[in-house]
Amino acid sequence: MKRNLLVPKTFAIVTIVAFVGISTCALSAEDSSAASTTNAVSSEADLAWKEVERASRPPTPPGEWQTVRPSQEEIAEFNKKSGALAAEAADKAEAFTKKYPDHPKAELAKKKHDQLVRIAAQLGDESKRAELEAADAKKATDPNTPEEERVRFRQMTLMKQVAASPDRDYEKAARTLISEFPNRDEGYSLLLQTADGADTEKTRKVVKEIEASPASEKVKSAAKGLARKIEAVGKPLDIAFNAVDGRDVNLAKMKGKVVL
Repeated sequence: MKRNLLVPKTFAIVTIVAFVGISTCALSAEDSSAASTTNAVSSEADLAWKEVERASRPPTPPGEWQTVRPSQEEIAEFNKKSGALAAEAADKAEAFTKKYPDHPKAELAKKKHDQLVRIAAQLGDESKRAELEAADAKKATDPNTPEEERVRFRQMTLMKQVAASPDRDYEKAARTLISEFPNRDEGYSLLLQTADGADTEKTRKVVKEIEASPASEKVKSAAKGLARKIEAVGKPLDIAFNAVDGRDVNLAKMKGKVVL
């Protein structure tokens, strides 16, 4: 039987980091008591971390899917369950970060939480989708977030808003992005995309606007290419050559004629 391998989307596994043992030395009775309490907390935290790692492992697709292609309904149901598990794992990672903020794995737990929230949202978990949108909106305005990431998060937010609106005004989204990040190319590139396919006069205005903007030469070059494209529409091709029979052929002179 021919095997049809199909692996549905599942939530990602963050690489497991091995625990490093800490050597101990002789302690006084008082220090031993304090160390005993610390070790108990550390042991509890380590167990909590292992639970976070366990929860982060993706579910295994049904074995029969290795030989029998699942239906779209089965895949959708599997993804739904995977999204719910990813959301649960994200909550465990967040709880770990809050309870053990000084643990060596606290920072990794935070990154794991962010990753799992995004995956859960992509798999259809509505609660995590709302959490993700709020987090992206916050990062887009946080001055401590690198500018490249702020632009990316802001553009994602604007695109979601446009997709959800009835008018689908991508030009407005592009101009919003330009106003907030005037020295970045992302807004100008999006604006240029909206001009491609618009009426000729509109396209000319956008091209001139981009040519006068702080956009990079790469974007300006693309704008010039679009300008050449619209100017060529409806004009005869300036091509002349000698045919195999020795005739001079000029395509510009053939406008309106039937060519066999």
